[in-house]
Amino acid sequence: MQQLLRIGNYVRNICAHDEVLFSFFVIKVESNKTLSKFFGDNYKGKTLFDLILLLKLVTPKEDYKEMIEKIENLINKYSNKFNSISFEEIISISGFDKDWKEKCFKNI
Repeated sequence: MQQLLRIGNYVRNICAHDEVLFSFFVIKVESNKTLSKFFGDNYKGKTLFDLILLLKLVTPKEDYKEMIEKIENLINKYSNKFNSISFEEIISISGFDKDWKEKCFKNI
């Protein structure tokens, strides 16, 4: 829970100050055996994707599924809209990979 609050607060501060969210990266990450057991190798505790995984722990199942679907819709909508940086690079920097959705739905 402490790690969720730490990353959540960090993300809130980024959003509150109109900074770029997709490239945020937590530098100091504490090892957490409980999270590693629940998420396996999918969880690094450093990126936007890790925050999305953590939200699974505190979000009702149906709301979490809906959020993942909305994220997928946003990815599909904007995948061809960026010129200065490829959208694939944005997704990668954010901690997402080609199997991101399956990782989010694991253990639901």
